[in-house]
Amino acid sequence: MTTADPRDLTPSWREWRFWLFVCLAALAALAVIRYGAATDIGSLGKLPPSFWVIAAMVVIGELWPVAAMATDGRRPTAQGNGLVASTTFVFAVLIFWGLGAAIVIQIIGIMLADLPRRRAIYRTIFNISQYSLSWAAAHVVLTVMVADRHPGSPLDLHPRVLPAIVLAAVAYFLANDLLVSIMAKLHMGGTLRSHFFYAFGYHLFSEGALLALAPIVVIALQQSPWYLPLLLVALIAVQQNARVSNRHQRLALHDELTGLANRKLLYNSAVQALSDARETGRSVGVLFLDLDHFKSVNDTLGHHVGDQLLQDVANRLTRSVRADDIVSRVGGDEFAVLLPGLVDQWTAAEVADRVSDALAAPFSPHGEAAVRIDLGGSIGIAFFPAHGEDVDTIFQHADAAMYTAKSRGLDSVVYSDHSTEGIGGAILTELREALQSGPETAGLAVHYQPQVELGSGEVVGVEALVRWRHQRLGWIAPTEFVPMAERGVLIGELTRWMLDTSLAQLRDWEDAGLKLRVAVNISVRDLQSVELADFLARRLVHYQLPADRLRVEIDDASSISGRENVQAALDALEDLGVGISLDHFGIGYCSLTRLRRLPVSEVKIDSSFVSRLMSDDDDAAVVRSIVDLASALELAVVAEGVEDEPTWRALAALGCNGAQGNYFAHPMPPEDVVLLLRDGSRFPLLRAVSS
Repeated sequence: MTTADPRDLTPSWREWRFWLFVCLAALAALAVIRYGAATDIGSLGKLPPSFWVIAAMVVIGELWPVAAMATDGRRPTAQGNGLVASTTFVFAVLIFWGLGAAIVIQIIGIMLADLPRRRAIYRTIFNISQYSLSWAAAHVVLTVMVADRHPGSPLDLHPRVLPAIVLAAVAYFLANDLLVSIMAKLHMGGTLRSHFFYAFGYHLFSEGALLALAPIVVIALQQSPWYLPLLLVALIAVQQNARVSNRHQRLALHDELTGLANRKLLYNSAVQALSDARETGRSVGVLFLDLDHFKSVNDTLGHHVGDQLLQDVANRLTRSVRADDIVSRVGGDEFAVLLPGLVDQWTAAEVADRVSDALAAPFSPHGEAAVRIDLGGSIGIAFFPAHGEDVDTIFQHADAAMYTAKSRGLDSVVYSDHSTEGIGGAILTELREALQSGPETAGLAVHYQPQVELGSGEVVGVEALVRWRHQRLGWIAPTEFVPMAERGVLIGELTRWMLDTSLAQLRDWEDAGLKLRVAVNISVRDLQSVELADFLARRLVHYQLPADRLRVEIDDASSISGRENVQAALDALEDLGVGISLDHFGIGYCSLTRLRRLPVSEVKIDSSFVSRLMSDDDDAAVVRSIVDLASALELAVVAEGVEDEPTWRALAALGCNGAQGNYFAHPMPPEDVVLLLRDGSRFPLLRAVSS
């Protein structure tokens, strides 16, 4: 999905500072051409044919950009038109024939590249001015450091000259970056520092590689211009490397289905937006949006229609916001909009109204013209600095406001302390504070429920379950705070704390002579990138534990299968050696094709079927079918919610591999697990029955 380049939107004449800067840059460039390059330009007619060969390559380089990076979901990079191969040849002309020839050849390339693209006239003027001044800076360095240089004469590239060429390249790069950053600040807002250093390392490396090829062009010119086409091979390599790097960076920062910014890019952009706002005194708004009735679309029309619907929603959202706003997909049917540089809060309300209006119109899936889908959505709004001083707090409050809007049937709600009372807003805030200040001291703990191997009666593992004993409210059920954390930005932090705590406990049990594996539930949101596998790899090394001692449990295979980023995250976990279990199997829609694509090694039968195994023939048939299916697919199968002996006996007879439930043991603190296992690793009833 593409968006219009905001730089092609001609600024209003009221932005007099912007136009003043463009005019001053143009006047400075004219002065450079008139007083610094006129002599060189006058002698262009005497230059050899090799100069015009270079001119042709400059034009080709302008028309054939190396890369045009735009990775923040909002604007192109602050490096003008992106990286162009012409940089190499213009720098070579500057070294070999002087400033006048370099400027003329650059202007020819810009004009031939901009006119067919119908680029805004002010941009063409500014590009000419920008490059003229940047090459003039490089020319000054060469003139000062190589006093005996004569344009048009061969330049001996001995070691004493190379430092001058390197510094000239640095002067060009810094001048170019500074000029474009000033223009971007005046046109698009933000701070000069943020524009100057945006993607600085990427461009320093990529453009540095192009500039470094210029001395090789000079050497080729000294020998024969027929060597110049050979340099195209090197430039093609630079181009391909830049494109691959750009593509990888984009995949890491964008949602593959919709092309929108992902959660990581949204967070990084919000951090930068808050930094800019602190310097400019402006505000930043955040909208969190949750679609209504999306799950029913997936269930009734299929996930291919659901994917098309999400793409249509992304397009409508992008058209509804301002040019500088960042639209992000943060979850399955959840989106967010970052509104930087707000003068007042009314602007955010207007954007929210446009978003609501865009979603109110019915959707018609591609190829389903007769089908009209009414969605709508609930929007939560929060602002910096009114509702928090950091990104986590702003996101959390926007999410709480969204939850309020959904519960009250409203299109949008602006966060306030009163608006979230009674629906968990305070709990979410305290959960965030607990995770940051010290989960254990705030009453958060991990309890463990034993998992029993039915064939032997041995406790082979435990499932980690979060518990919260609130200092004021007492025990808070996980069903009250975990779903809210999953809807917001806290689930990632909560998951990582659970994983780290569980691995640390495994290490303690290992040191005590107890060998167990631990299963930890992770959210679909935790699978939005492969960073989870990187985190686990580091923690497993830290605790010196083999990866197969950890099993992650994922939920709702129907919503995660087929999503490339989630599939990549699961594949990374499998490559690490971590076991993957499909939780609550049987209650959602999951085709055999989807199941086979997931790298799972275990399925867990949902307790709703297990609890009625002995009383409902239909549920018994479901359990039997799941066990047979798992056996055919060579997957282990574990039953959840075993509450009595007859259920255990029936599961064992069906060939179920393992089970957990209150019949064996309730979730317990880690020290109670030690006491249980020291009394014997097998349950007496199981030994008696198996004998």
